[in-house]
Amino acid sequence: MKTTRHILIAFVVSIFCASQLYAQIPNLEQLRVPSNMGKNFVFAIPPVYEEDTVEINLYALSDIDTRVSVDLVGRGYTFSRSVKKNKISFIKLGNFALPFSFKQNSFLPEQVLSFSSIEVTSAEPIVLYCLVKLRNNSEGFLCLPVESVGNRYIVASMPDMTWMYGGDSKPSVITISATQDNTKVSYTVGGNAVTTTVGGLKVGQTKTWILNKYDVVVIANSKDSKEGDMTGSVVSSDKPVSVVSGNVCANVPTTLRYCNYITEMERPTSSWGMIHLIPNIPFRKNSAMVKIFSAEGNCQILKNGSPNKVIQKSGGVEGTGYIYERVNANKNSVMVYTSNKPTSVTFFNPGSEDDNYPSAPFQMNIIPFEKFSRNYLLSTPALPGNTTFKHHYVSLVYRLTSNNTIPNDFQIGRIVADTIQWQGIANTFGAATGDTFAIKIQDGTYAAKMIELPENGVYYLQSSSPFMAYSFCGDSTLVYGMPSGCLIGENPAFKDTIPPVPTVTESTPVVVRGTVTDEPDDVLVRSNLSSITLSPTNGNAVLVTNLVKSDNMQTANWRVERIDTTQPAQVTITFTDKNGNSTSFKIVMNSTTVTVTPYKPLVKPIIQRSITRSYFCQGETVVLSVPSGYASYTWSNGANAPVLMLSNQQAGTFTYNVVVYDINGDSVRSDDVVIEVRVIPATPLVTYNGSTILSTKEVSGTTYQWQLNNTDIPGATDRVYAALFNGKYRVKITVNGCSSISAEQYVLVSSVEQTEGNMVVISPNPMSTAMLVQYQSEATSTIELVNTLGMVVIAVPVSETGSVHKEISIAEIPKGTYLVRIYSGSTILTTQKLIKE
Repeated sequence: MKTTRHILIAFVVSIFCASQLYAQIPNLEQLRVPSNMGKNFVFAIPPVYEEDTVEINLYALSDIDTRVSVDLVGRGYTFSRSVKKNKISFIKLGNFALPFSFKQNSFLPEQVLSFSSIEVTSAEPIVLYCLVKLRNNSEGFLCLPVESVGNRYIVASMPDMTWMYGGDSKPSVITISATQDNTKVSYTVGGNAVTTTVGGLKVGQTKTWILNKYDVVVIANSKDSKEGDMTGSVVSSDKPVSVVSGNVCANVPTTLRYCNYITEMERPTSSWGMIHLIPNIPFRKNSAMVKIFSAEGNCQILKNGSPNKVIQKSGGVEGTGYIYERVNANKNSVMVYTSNKPTSVTFFNPGSEDDNYPSAPFQMNIIPFEKFSRNYLLSTPALPGNTTFKHHYVSLVYRLTSNNTIPNDFQIGRIVADTIQWQGIANTFGAATGDTFAIKIQDGTYAAKMIELPENGVYYLQSSSPFMAYSFCGDSTLVYGMPSGCLIGENPAFKDTIPPVPTVTESTPVVVRGTVTDEPDDVLVRSNLSSITLSPTNGNAVLVTNLVKSDNMQTANWRVERIDTTQPAQVTITFTDKNGNSTSFKIVMNSTTVTVTPYKPLVKPIIQRSITRSYFCQGETVVLSVPSGYASYTWSNGANAPVLMLSNQQAGTFTYNVVVYDINGDSVRSDDVVIEVRVIPATPLVTYNGSTILSTKEVSGTTYQWQLNNTDIPGATDRVYAALFNGKYRVKITVNGCSSISAEQYVLVSSVEQTEGNMVVISPNPMSTAMLVQYQSEATSTIELVNTLGMVVIAVPVSETGSVHKEISIAEIPKGTYLVRIYSGSTILTTQKLIKE
C-alpha cells in the first residue's frame, strides 16, 4: 500500500556549470500551472473495517512558512498547525476522518453522505500526502488540490477476493467528493461481467446524484459479486470532483496472496498523456501488473514501439474498456507504453506469493512523459527518527547524456540548517545508470534508477531536463508507492517553439565566428541547445564549438575555419535546440570575399502513395508523389516531376526514391519506398448445369465471392453456389490479395420448375418442422435439400415408384432459404425454392 509519499514541489532550476555544487533557493513558478501543489484540498478516504486500528496521517510541506487547517465539516472537527519552511508538518487523525467504517458485510449502499469529506486549507501553496496506517499494513496517496481535480475519471482498483480468505468482505471501492455546491455527478459501472454494486447497479448501468460541497458518494461492489471490480468505471460531473479509488484488501495478481489495503487519488482524464515510461522494482523477481485506460475509444497501445492491444472503449469492462496485464511476462523489466490517444497507466506492486519476496500490494499512478517536471521536493512519509518503514526508495526516470551516463546537473539536495546542499546523483548513489528503456523518447535515451534515501527527512531533486520520481517502500506489509509529485496542466518544458538565435561576431575569407543563444529567456519554457552541425563534411571547412549537449547550455560559441585557403569553402551551419527548433546560415568563403546568409535547409520529402496497402496488382496504377515547390526532382527511375505514375508493371519488388533540389543546387534524398507488384489470377470459368448450380475450378489459396447483378451475395464464398433468383451471376476469385472476375452467367430460376406432364407438389411453403413432397416417378428417386452455398443438407432416397407421398423432417436445419431438387434416375423432376421458418 502506499504510505506517505515523497512530496513534490516543482521549482525553477537556474542554468549552471554541470560540475558545480551549490545552494539554491527554489522557485515555485512551474507549479503555478495545475499540479499537486495548492491551497485547498477536498477528498475522502475509502472506508476500512471498524475493527482495524486506523491512523490517518496527513503530511504537509511548503517552501515558505505558512499555516494549515484541517476541517471535518460534518463531524465538528477543526485543527490548525503551522508549517515551517522545508519541514514536514504532521497531522494525525483517526477513524472519524473516514466517510464511514463498517463491520463484516455491512458496507453501505451508494448514497450521498453529507459533509463527509476532509478539507485542508493553507494560506500559501503546500504539498499534501495522506497515509492510511492500519493494524498490520499501510497505504497512502499524493493529494491533488481543488484546482487540479477534474470532471471525468476512469478509476482503477482490484477485484474483491473475499472467497480466498473467508470472513469479512474485501470490496473494490471508490469515493467521489464534491468541491462545489449543486454538482451533478454520474457513475457508470465498469469492472467485469460479475460486478454489481452494493446498491444493485450492474455493468453498464449509470446512476446520478446531486452533491453539495463536502458531500461524498462511496461506491463498492456487493459481497455477493464474487471478484467484482470497480476498475473501468467512469465518473463524470458538471463541476470538478475528487476521486479516490482502492480496495479494502486486494490481491495482486488477483489469485495470489497476500492481500493489502490499497488506495490512490485518481487523476482526471484531462491530465493524461500518450507516453508512459514504467519503472521496475529491481529487487522483485517479476514485473508489476498494470491497468491501462484510454480517454477515447479505439486506442492502439504499443509496448516498446510494437503493437500490443487496442482499447475499444473509454472505460467499461476488462478487454474492451481497459487492459490488465503484466508489464513483462518473461522478466522484471522497465517498459515504454505509447498510444495514439491520451491514456493512463496504474502500477500494482505484486504480493509476496508472486515471487516469494516479503512485500505487499500497493497501487501507484504512472505519470505520463508529457507531465514530467524539472524539480521535486520530497519528504519521507515518516518523521526523523520514526522506524515504521525499513527503507525509503525513489525510482528516478530520467534522460541519459549522449554518452549514456547520468547528467552532471542531475542532483539531489538535502536541507541542512535551512539551506539546500546539492550533490550529483552519480556522486551520491553511484554512476550505474539503472535499467535503460528500449526505445528513445524525443531522440533521447531514458533510464530508471532506484536510489535509497539515507534517512528520514526532506530532499530536493533537480535537473535541467524533465524527469519523473516515484517514492515507495516495498517491505513486508508496511508499504507505500506513489508519484513523488506530478504536473496536471500543460508542461511548459515542452512548449519551446522558438529557434536558437545565432550572431556573427567576425567574418573573414578564412574564419567566421560568433555566438548562438537559445530562446526564450524563460527557463521554464526554453529547452536549451542541442547541437551545432556543419554540412557537407567535405565543404573545405571545419567547425569548432564549446557546446556540450549534456550540459543544457543556453549560449555557446562557435567558429567555422577554412581548411585549404587556396580553395573556396561552401558550407551550411545549423543550430538546433532540444525541442527540434533550428536556424541555419549558408557560409561561402572565397579568396577575398565571404558571405553569410540565412538559409532554410531542405526538408527531406516524404513519398505518398495513392494505394496505401504494401502491394498492388498487375493492371493497377499507383501514383507516387512528393510536395511541389522544390526547384527540381530526380526519381530513381529517371523521372523528373513531383508525381510519378506507375502502371503496367511486371510482377516483382521494386524500390523507388527521389532526390529534390533547391535553387542553390543543394539536395536531399527521400527514404526508399518499396513497391510489390503481384500477379492477377487467371479469369475464372463458371460451370452451369442448366438448372441452378454454378461452380468454378478449385485452386489452392483462393477465396471466392459470388455476385448477383454485380453485387456481392452475403455468405456465397464457396466454389459452388446454388442460384435462388433470376439474374446475372459471376464469381470473383482472390489469390494473394489480387482478384479477377468471371464472365456473367444468366440463370433463370422458377418458383416451380418441373418436367412436362409431371406435377410436383411440395407443402407447406414456408415450412417449419416438416415438408410433404408428392410427385410421380417411374424409377427410384432422390429428394435433396440444398442451402444457398450449394451444400446438400438433406438427401432422402425413395425406393417407391409411381405415386410418391413423402414426409421429410426439417426441424434440425437452420432457418433460411433452400432449394428442393428431385431426381428420378438421372432426370431432374423439379427444382423449387422453399423457406424454412
